[in-house]
Amino acid sequence: MFLARGACELVREWIEARGDEPGPLFCPVSAAGEVRTTRLRGESVHYVLKKRQREADLDGITPHDFRRGYVSGLLAAGVDVFTVQRMAGHADAVTTARYDRRGENDRRVAARLLEIPSSPG
Repeated sequence: MFLARGACELVREWIEARGDEPGPLFCPVSAAGEVRTTRLRGESVHYVLKKRQREADLDGITPHDFRRGYVSGLLAAGVDVFTVQRMAGHADAVTTARYDRRGENDRRVAARLLEIPSSPG
């Protein structure tokens, strides 16, 4: 598994809280703070996201938006689309390209990077 800089310490802290018994890395925590080493269900992720959205007074964010942000962030950092495809687990780079949420400014910057040779003389 590959982790971004800074993520290693966060994962270490989580593993310390979670414990080192076998099971999924990410698992549910009860209201009493008890870690259950069972698989975290998609509904649980959705529930936590919705709860945090209400607390932050935000609307319209889905768990899939994090995946889109992950792909767009990697592409914006200059990672080639084929590497991002593999990291995202996509079978096809076209799918990866659909996840790209970079804006018009990124395309403007990319166009400025091109050098067009001027005609001689």
